Amino acid sequence: METKIFNLEKIKEITNPIEELQGKTNHLEKIHEEFVESTKSIGNLSYKEEYINQIQVLTGILNQIKEDLFKISNDNIAKFLFFQDNLIKKYMESFKESLKHLNLSENSSRQIGLFLIENKKISKIIDKSSFINSLSLNQWIQLLNSLNKNSLFLTSINKITEFYDAIMKKRLASELNKIQEHIDPILIEEYKTSFKTEEKTFDQYLQEIEGQLTREELKSKRK
Repeated sequence: METKIFNLEKIKEITNPIEELQGKTNHLEKIHEEFVESTKSIGNLSYKEEYINQIQVLTGILNQIKEDLFKISNDNIAKFLFFQDNLIKKYMESFKESLKHLNLSENSSRQIGLFLIENKKISKIIDKSSFINSLSLNQWIQLLNSLNKNSLFLTSINKITEFYDAIMKKRLASELNKIQEHIDPILIEEYKTSFKTEEKTFDQYLQEIEGQLTREELKSKRK
């Protein structure tokens, strides 16, 4: 039963009638206001006093019915909105809990991780400052020696390297797609080699090359 209730579409299906009830309540109030306005003009018309008294009695009864209907409707709406809020809250809790137990494949996790890293969406919030004494040189040496013998650490380093290479290849491919067709292929190959050591756009690389050529020309003129 819980699986059926705590479903977003089911919640929408349950909560739709309350919106209709609110609309009908507002419509009823408008009709009542129009009726009250029409009864005010009855006293100015030439009706028998008996009819006027009956209309006044009926008006009083309708006013009481309206007040009772409004009270019942508003009470029901308030209770239902309270129920709706708790239902949605329970749904959100259930949804978050299901996310915790969601099993992603290694490939899916890798794709998500690469996307988040590449677009700089991953961050760690530091809520308070903390200070840790730095390690001594001997402690660093001991730590590095231990890590070099740790298979889990070495495997992690290899995976990080693979992820980094995949990101760099994607960024390089993106830059290569921006290069115009008339550019010298040799210059493009040199850019690829340069990109492996220092990430930069092709325009930045061209500016550096042009700057180096200018400096070489100045040197040759000074000789």
